[in-house]
Amino acid sequence: MSRPRSFHLYLQQVFTKGAALLILFLICLFVSFLVCFYQVRVVDGTDAHAAEAEQAVSREWNRCVAMLDELGRNPVLIRALQDGKADQELAQQLYDITNSGVVRGDFLLLDSKRKPVMTSLYQDNLGLVMENRDIQDMLHRAGADGVRDLRYGPVILPLQHSQQEQYYLLRPVWDETGTAGYIFLFFRQEGFQELTDAWPAEQIVIMDTLDHVVFSTNPQFVDAMGKLRTPLTMEGKQTVQGRSYYVSRPARGDKLQVIAFTAIPHTDSLLQAVLLFLGCIGIAACLAVFLVARKLSRKVLKPLDGLLVAVREGKNGNLDYRLEPEQSLQEFQVIYQEFNRMMREIHRLMERNKELAERKRLMEVRNLEGQMDPHFAFNVMEGLRYEILFDPKKASELAVSFARLMRYSIHRGEGDVSLETDLQYVKDYLALQKMRFGERLSYDVVIDPDLYHCQIPKLLLQPVVENSIVHGLENVRSIHISITGKREEDMLVLSVIDNGSGISPEKMASLRRLLTSDVVAPSHIGLYNVHRVLRLRYGRTAGIRIEGDAQGFRVFLSLPMVKEEVSHYDDV
Repeated sequence: MSRPRSFHLYLQQVFTKGAALLILFLICLFVSFLVCFYQVRVVDGTDAHAAEAEQAVSREWNRCVAMLDELGRNPVLIRALQDGKADQELAQQLYDITNSGVVRGDFLLLDSKRKPVMTSLYQDNLGLVMENRDIQDMLHRAGADGVRDLRYGPVILPLQHSQQEQYYLLRPVWDETGTAGYIFLFFRQEGFQELTDAWPAEQIVIMDTLDHVVFSTNPQFVDAMGKLRTPLTMEGKQTVQGRSYYVSRPARGDKLQVIAFTAIPHTDSLLQAVLLFLGCIGIAACLAVFLVARKLSRKVLKPLDGLLVAVREGKNGNLDYRLEPEQSLQEFQVIYQEFNRMMREIHRLMERNKELAERKRLMEVRNLEGQMDPHFAFNVMEGLRYEILFDPKKASELAVSFARLMRYSIHRGEGDVSLETDLQYVKDYLALQKMRFGERLSYDVVIDPDLYHCQIPKLLLQPVVENSIVHGLENVRSIHISITGKREEDMLVLSVIDNGSGISPEKMASLRRLLTSDVVAPSHIGLYNVHRVLRLRYGRTAGIRIEGDAQGFRVFLSLPMVKEEVSHYDDV
């Protein structure tokens, strides 16, 4: 077994570990706060902004496509393209498409020969558009393949007067003869800028399904091919042009997708500085606690040291030792007062117990003897109740025998009787039980007459014989009980042996534990009481020893040889 630690040292370690754990807890709490803040404000916020932007852009896209489809089937538009001249109503519809939405733009209406019919572009910008090779290639492909589907894509048109076009929608118009013309819808760069200004994300990139960048708030995010410099699969923390950003998951729509960027400048260096500061504070606090813990523990434990000294004095038998009242701490003052009171009470009880020890021993012996009488009487009266019902004559004989036995048992003149007297009582008891059980019970008593004058406690053998009858007759047809006695040196050894139902090893172990116990429930008033009487009267050399197996049960009673001339119960 390891040697106990000093409480002083233990208290110092508790103070030091407590401070270290507190600092560690604060650091973990701060780091957790940073992680949660980053997750909620940066990660979740950026993803939410991208999703909101995608929904707004998709709504604008769907609005423009629906209006273009409606115009493409409008007879007024088809007639204007055939005549090469548009009226005021058609012009108003086209202006509504480009000016009523969130993203402002420009329109261009061309006839089947690719000549302008109507446009919102300035005249000089119109010339630049018509001369643009990309525009001409788009028109050529739209007229050559005969496909009526909507066409769209990025286009860079460095026009004047704030008409810098960023993206286009091309809708071929068909009549019964073929292609009647084309409707171009251009989205301005400033229109996308106004749209993205509505979201808190620092940077917004809008792309189509072919990953072409439609618009970017930061041109540095777009390479020369019109693609995003950061791969779409790389979400999370990314470095773009030497600056750290959180890149959201792409919010994908049917035709467009949106990615949001939130700058996280100097986050790593800031976190490192904070952690370094907290670490230094924690180390300094631990050192301070370690330095003051020794002195603090001495001051705190001074009253406890005094109490420890008093306990040692009491352990060594000095019951007159008293503690001086503690003036500084109320709790220890109460403990000191209670300790002094307890020592005085212990001293008084020890003196009292010296007087009560002998009285208690005598009282316990008398109490155990008193328990035997009602135990036996209960069993006999129970048998008498049944005999009255079935055989009144036999019941009468049983009642007379029971009366003789009771006269013996209630005679309290002496605590000890001769072995001969107690044997006569047992013989009467066995004769009584013989009348009850008939051929099921037989017995014999073989004891040297020289032992008849040995003194034994009154009613010593009857509970043992009764135990053999009650338990030995269980599950057997008949039982034979043999009572013997002999002298072994200065001890008288009496035995009660039966060939009844026997006892299992588990039950035998339980009975042996019962006999060695100092406290037994009142229900166990047979063999235990006999054993207890012998131990209390004659010491630990006296008592009961039991043996048993499937062939029977054996009880051996040992007590000192004491011979005296006593009066017999001749009148019994």
